[in-house]
Amino acid sequence: MTRALAIVTGGSTGIGHHLVLALAEAGYSVAFSYRSSPTAAEANVKRLQGRGHSVFAAYFDVGKKAYVETFHYAVRQWHGSAQHLLINNAGIQTSAPLLDLTEERWDLRSVVGTAAADRCRDCRYPARDGHHRRQRSELRP
Repeated sequence: MTRALAIVTGGSTGIGHHLVLALAEAGYSVAFSYRSSPTAAEANVKRLQGRGHSVFAAYFDVGKKAYVETFHYAVRQWHGSAQHLLINNAGIQTSAPLLDLTEERWDLRSVVGTAAADRCRDCRYPARDGHHRRQRSELRP
């Protein structure tokens, strides 16, 4: 039986890494993206696969539509079915207080926050009806 598929954007470090781990431990096959931490992504995949989990990682920039489509195509080739759960975790950290951000940096943060949700949702690889809106307490596949 194929495991339910969860996709996590920004899954190589921080909260995203912990989400990938929790979902894998909960029985999901997990595909995650990374943009700036390939070494951490590779280490996470190796560690989780060593524990018997089904995990896939690939570079993709949520700010670019072509990357989103390529990522979802690669995930479909790897897993073979539609996602059950999508967690848009990708983000850009800034070292400045919110009110001190330049307009350009603010726009970049906004694009990353909304682009992942819009582009992943509208991708030609949609989630199955009713399977992508789960609460944190419902992480079991």
